[in-house]
Amino acid sequence: MKAILFDLDGTLLPIDMDDFESIYFKGLSSHFLDWMDPQEFAQKLWKATAAMVMSTDDRTNEEVFYEAFTPLVGEHRIHEAAQRFETFYKGGFSRLKDAMKPTHSWKHVLKELKDKGYALVCATNPLFPRIATQQRLSWIGLEMHDFDLVTTFETSRSCKPQLKYYQDIFNHIQVQPHEAIMIGNDTLEDTIVSQLGTQTYLVLDHKKENSRGSLPSTYEGSAHDCMIFLQQLPPIG
Repeated sequence: MKAILFDLDGTLLPIDMDDFESIYFKGLSSHFLDWMDPQEFAQKLWKATAAMVMSTDDRTNEEVFYEAFTPLVGEHRIHEAAQRFETFYKGGFSRLKDAMKPTHSWKHVLKELKDKGYALVCATNPLFPRIATQQRLSWIGLEMHDFDLVTTFETSRSCKPQLKYYQDIFNHIQVQPHEAIMIGNDTLEDTIVSQLGTQTYLVLDHKKENSRGSLPSTYEGSAHDCMIFLQQLPPIG
């Protein structure tokens, strides 16, 4: 094994995803109340997000999102919409910390793994811009440079559960899929990489049963169990 991929929300970040989504949509929709009611905004946002999730071409997720969102709000409004998104991520997005359920810190485990020579990837579904990912990592004492790669909205060209998302990661870090393990809490988005030959570890603390189905994991256990498992990995080389 040469690389370890970590999901963020519900895995490294101990957060209740139902609370997260509720706070997120309420906060973001408040920036568009003069355009539409929150329910209509949420429907449009989900439609543009679905376009990102389905995309498998070479456009970035950011490009796909705004191409899909533009006809939903009007081309004359898209520049202002982007500014409103940025305002939210620089301000109200931080309220999502309220959905955190403090538990174990992964910081020391990641440091041990890096010292042992493993490539580390924050394989968070790249639906959010870099600034939002930086914030979420900071809430648990981590930074972008703690990883060899962090997947974000601006640079990724696919999303979970597309296998292309994972293959792009392996190409970037120059590791074969069978030389890696994916740590996550989603029963489909984080386990589907097994179809490429990658081992998976399903973290049960905030386990998310995916409505689109599930795949078995190689290992499963609590966050604490997973930390012990990772700390027992031998140094590379």
